[in-house]
Amino acid sequence: MQHLYEPNLPTVFFYVHHHGAGHITRAELLITKLQNSYNVVVLYGDLNVKIALNKVCKRSIFEKLPSKWAGQSAVQRSYNTAFEGIEYSEAPLERSITFNLLAQQYKPVLFISDVSAELTIMARSIGLPVLMQRHSGDISGDPTQVFAYECATKLYAPYPKQLETPHYSYFNKTHYLGFISKYTSCKSATNTDFGSCITLLMTDAQSAALIARTLIKYTEHVEVIGCQGEAIEGVTYKGKVSNIDQVISANVVVTSGGNNAVSQLLSLGKKLIVIPENRPYQEQDEKARMLAKNNLAVHLPFSAFLQHNNAQIEAALVNVRKTQTSKTQIINATEQFTSEFVELVKEVAIES
Repeated sequence: MQHLYEPNLPTVFFYVHHHGAGHITRAELLITKLQNSYNVVVLYGDLNVKIALNKVCKRSIFEKLPSKWAGQSAVQRSYNTAFEGIEYSEAPLERSITFNLLAQQYKPVLFISDVSAELTIMARSIGLPVLMQRHSGDISGDPTQVFAYECATKLYAPYPKQLETPHYSYFNKTHYLGFISKYTSCKSATNTDFGSCITLLMTDAQSAALIARTLIKYTEHVEVIGCQGEAIEGVTYKGKVSNIDQVISANVVVTSGGNNAVSQLLSLGKKLIVIPENRPYQEQDEKARMLAKNNLAVHLPFSAFLQHNNAQIEAALVNVRKTQTSKTQIINATEQFTSEFVELVKEVAIES
């Protein structure tokens, strides 16, 4: 055991996925809170997870899991076949052996999955209870995800209940923690001048240029945050920034449907046009639809720009003015978010 391990405290395993900044942002908050009552062993597959979390989670223990993919790279998936692409080889075998040896070593009282269907199923197969993050979107067509949801003792969702996908089958075992944002205490936007500037929050330079080239027809200035791109008259690129609240000039923001981006922009009181990026289970598309249904944002498919559908784009720019934001309904205080999570952990964990 490492010197950080406290023998008088129970231990939990916390798997942190490496795709998307939201996983690491949430893990920082939740692990910091959990460490008051538990030893937290962080399981990871990508070294960047350890590098990011090690700066904040000083008392955590980090254990690397081997990749389940032969050759260390994931296969192209259709998300409609159980354990798709995992072949019988040394890679998944070593991953399974490593997970079970770590369980034998640390004797955890709970496995927190953020988020791995395969590890959720593996943990339950050895009798370990699982608290699994609810993956947004429609997972009903993926047998692996469905079985993982069946296996999970409980699920937690890092978004408000009203944004849940219609006909979601595991509503009763899912706890909705709401959105969180580091800008919760910031003053909301009060600017009502919708015409002079539009902010585009996007990391893909090619997509950003295509969208900006269209948006500049409807405003005096477009500022792009998240990338650098081709020169377009009236368009300014600000690149990647640490704090968007300090650089966004506009009241109307065009963004992807990532959890972090949406929650942070809504907490700043911005008017949102959400252009979903392609994700498994149509995660961002479903979120955009539910945001629009609740009048929290306007849903605008990327196809509108590819097809030069000016009528659809113009309608979005008109309708975004009518959206309403209420922090109390959708944004949770960080302390409440983390405290509710710890209570879930206590509820699900094996009593030590």
